[in-house]
Amino acid sequence: MATTRKSKSTAGGGVADTLRRNALPLAGALAGAAAATAAAIFFTRRDPDAPADGHPAPDLERADHPGPEDRADPHFRPNMDAPLTAEDKAALAPALGRPTLVDG
Repeated sequence: MATTRKSKSTAGGGVADTLRRNALPLAGALAGAAAATAAAIFFTRRDPDAPADGHPAPDLERADHPGPEDRADPHFRPNMDAPLTAEDKAALAPALGRPTLVDG
């Protein structure tokens, strides 16, 4: 019966040899921990139906509806007499061709 001896590097063990042998399981464990952390962050976000934080809208909190005389400040109103540029007019034109990803 023949006996075999282990080489000195594997017989003595050591941290480097242990890490080399267990590199794939360690990488898998780290990837699993990262995926679990990402899932925990994703699933513990706040309720999407909850009202968003923002400034109060006192005109919407009134019991009566604003009438035709209750208008926004003039600097918030659109200027209906402003000229329409060619670029803006082209942006409003409907798309007549069918969309494609390639020429042809």
